[in-house]
Amino acid sequence: MHRNIFSVVLLACIFLVPSTAGAASKVRINLFTSSSAEILSGESVTLIWNVSGKPNCQLRDDTNNDGKLLRDNVGQYGELTLTPQKTTKYMLYCTQLKYKDGRSIDQGQVIYSDQETLKVTVKKTKRSLEIPNTGKPTCTLKAVDKSKNKVNGSVKLAWTSVAADYALLTVDYAHGFDIHQKKRYKPKGSLTHKPEQSATYRLNFFGKGGTAACEAQIDRKG
Repeated sequence: MHRNIFSVVLLACIFLVPSTAGAASKVRINLFTSSSAEILSGESVTLIWNVSGKPNCQLRDDTNNDGKLLRDNVGQYGELTLTPQKTTKYMLYCTQLKYKDGRSIDQGQVIYSDQETLKVTVKKTKRSLEIPNTGKPTCTLKAVDKSKNKVNGSVKLAWTSVAADYALLTVDYAHGFDIHQKKRYKPKGSLTHKPEQSATYRLNFFGKGGTAACEAQIDRKG
């Protein structure tokens, strides 16, 4: 149903995260999502994740609340395509050892951990007779700067897409700060944002036939 998911997974978090070289940050799951929340029996789904810090992550089946291990050491970010036979609750469980000067200390002592779950519903009945658009998504994104002096003021984003189920937004600031959002946006919509500096807005669209990405830039003085 979908075949080409981005190999570089979209980072997603709702905080401003400054780039601090050499600092050891706590493990945090920024993104754990699926290409579809509902599939038919026999179809596949792709799980996508991104984690901050220096994690050791596991993918688990938590359908029965027992955290059954599916994959160990799945990496800090990536994607995995599975074909579940029944409705499944997946868990991404990540741990981190204590670090000092870039080296782990107190071997075996987990001091940070984080976990997220998501549910993929498997339908055994046939879908309605409507014909879905399963082609590769396409998109457009427009950013209208409402500020008069290019120093402050709001920006209106408006987008459309074809064959997409949802979109994820990233705002990349020119001086190394990023805003990443876990919220799923509709395939067509708009929003208003007030950037703190020059920024690139990026919407990644996910559909059954793959993915698409659209960008728009806003310049700020100073």
